[in-house]
Amino acid sequence: MNPKIIYIGGIKGVGKTTLINSMKPEFSDYEIVDVTIQMREYTDLHNRDQLDEITVVDRFKAREYAFPKALQDRKQNKLIFDSHFSIPSIYGHEWGFPLSFISDVKVLILITSIPDLILKRRKQDVSRNRGRVSLSEVELDMKIESLYAQFISRMIDKPLYIIENNNIEDAKDMFLKTISKIKSMNK
Repeated sequence: MNPKIIYIGGIKGVGKTTLINSMKPEFSDYEIVDVTIQMREYTDLHNRDQLDEITVVDRFKAREYAFPKALQDRKQNKLIFDSHFSIPSIYGHEWGFPLSFISDVKVLILITSIPDLILKRRKQDVSRNRGRVSLSEVELDMKIESLYAQFISRMIDKPLYIIENNNIEDAKDMFLKTISKIKSMNK
C-alpha cells in the first residue's frame, strides 16, 4: 500500500521541526521523518550542517538515496516529511524535493514566518550552523523557497498550503485547521 505523505518544507530557522514536534500528540498516527538522517547515513557525515558543504552531485545522490530509504524503513503508512523545497548552498539554490518522490506525496505545506523572526531564530540557535545570517539573505531564501514550493505543487498537481509560524500556538492552530480541511476534501 502506498503511504500517505505530507511534505513540509521551509527555510532553515522557520520553525518546521519545532512546529511538527509540538504537534506529535495530535499526529500520533503519523510517522515524522527527517531525511537528513538517511542523507548522513549515505554520506557518512555525523552533523546535518555538513550536508551544506558537500558537492551538488553528492547532495543529489544523498537525497535520491534518502527519500526511498525513508519510505522503505517506515513503520507507519502515514508520514510527515520535515524537509525543504530548495536548499541554499555555496553553489546557489538547488532542489530539496527529489523528483523520484512525486507519486507518494499527497499534500505540500510551506512553513513561512517574518524574516526578522527567522533571522533572530538563526542567530539564537548556536547548536547549528544556520548560515545566511543577514536579513537580505533570509528574504532571498524565503522568496526562492516559495517559488520552488509553488513550482513543485503545479508540477506534481498537488495542493500547496502555506502556514505562518510567527507564533507557535497560532501556527499549530492553522496547521490543524489545514489538516482538517484536507481530510474533509478526501472523504
